[in-house]
Amino acid sequence: MRAAGNGRSTTRQPFPELTPGDAHAVIRWLCALGKVTARDIRAALRERDSLVAEATRRLENREGQGARFLQSIEGLQRGSIQIDRRTTKMSAKQRAAWKAEVRFLAALKSLPKPVRQKLRTVREKRGVGAALAKAKRLAKLSRPHGATRRSGLG
Repeated sequence: MRAAGNGRSTTRQPFPELTPGDAHAVIRWLCALGKVTARDIRAALRERDSLVAEATRRLENREGQGARFLQSIEGLQRGSIQIDRRTTKMSAKQRAAWKAEVRFLAALKSLPKPVRQKLRTVREKRGVGAALAKAKRLAKLSRPHGATRRSGLG
């Protein structure tokens, strides 16, 4: 089955078996072709190291249940490592703060960059509520009757 437009298969292909020497040769070849940069390789290695450290930390926190967790690699692929995030509940205060932040970020999208920066400083000084109110006022002022006049915080 092919995906529309990109020419790539939508089914996952198994990763090919490679010796360490083959893997090294492939990475060098991809670098020579410009498909992969040294920065990409370093970032991938850092990401892998952080994932291993996180998995190790979570296994240590499971108090003896780590062996059962490791019995099936499919458990990792289904995302069962995310259990901790689902069981912790967000308080009403945290939820309200999160929603206010999302509303503020949505209000920023329609404003020009200099105004966005000024609103960020307002948020730091007076809080998200004041910054959100100011952003809504500026959004109305910056587009009267379809015009694109830009206003400052003045």
